[in-house]
Amino acid sequence: MILQWVQHEKKEFLDHHRSIINILIHIVCGIVYMSGLLLLVSRVFCRPSSTSCVLWWIIFYATLCMFLFPESWLMMIVMIVLLHYTTSYPFFSSMSSRNLFLLSFVFYMLPDIGHFLSKEAIIVSIHNVISNIFFLLPLSLQCIVSVSN
Repeated sequence: MILQWVQHEKKEFLDHHRSIINILIHIVCGIVYMSGLLLLVSRVFCRPSSTSCVLWWIIFYATLCMFLFPESWLMMIVMIVLLHYTTSYPFFSSMSSRNLFLLSFVFYMLPDIGHFLSKEAIIVSIHNVISNIFFLLPLSLQCIVSVSN
């Protein structure tokens, strides 16, 4: 049942993200958003937060995405590298938890600008909110491959 829901969300996401500008905005926002979220999670579960703990959460997240989107393993490796580089960057890693939360929230909301600029429809439902929290970045990376083909 979960796999069916994920595949439905993937199809809907790919159908509504065809503009390269929209996809690139989604990728940038997804990297910043997930980096902030993963740093916050590592701070909650690892006291004190360390680079290895953050990397563990990145790999855990990417492994989950690879399980749900097995055809995209190369994109998941790219995602691991991008997230590791971003979370290691001093600007992010030195932020307070409150600022990380605010940054993550703002960059979670920003992809709507991509829809506005590209005139692509925004599909909003509780299912989309849940899937965007976890799958914004991997699905955006898949979109860039599907648009370039």
